Amino acid sequence: MDKLEIPSTFNNPGIILDPENEIYEFHGHSLPEDVKEVYEPVIAWIDEKFPIIDKKIEFEFKIDYFNTASAKIIQEIFYRFQKMNNDGADISVNWYYDYDDTDMREAGKDFADLFTIPFKMIPND
Repeated sequence: MDKLEIPSTFNNPGIILDPENEIYEFHGHSLPEDVKEVYEPVIAWIDEKFPIIDKKIEFEFKIDYFNTASAKIIQEIFYRFQKMNNDGADISVNWYYDYDDTDMREAGKDFADLFTIPFKMIPND
């Protein structure tokens, strides 16, 4: 199955969706000028590839900052995960945040409260 890899820039997150190596990761800053340009390929990949993935998948969210537009699209991604879990998939989220970054910790808790996806909060030391 094809992987999707988007390299990170100062304003755009790095995204790796690699079923062969079981790597599903979002990392860095998410402040894109055009959020759809960055995230539409991700949503299209999820919509196309996930119906054929039949094993447990853990998504690693190592985003250290995101803007409002990114929050909305991340919420849309989590909505898709929840729907897939409701249809029998086994998708979970690991939300990483710096130990002293209360904003990112609270953002993760807010996402976890919105969805029934298994959600693990992981502080970085």
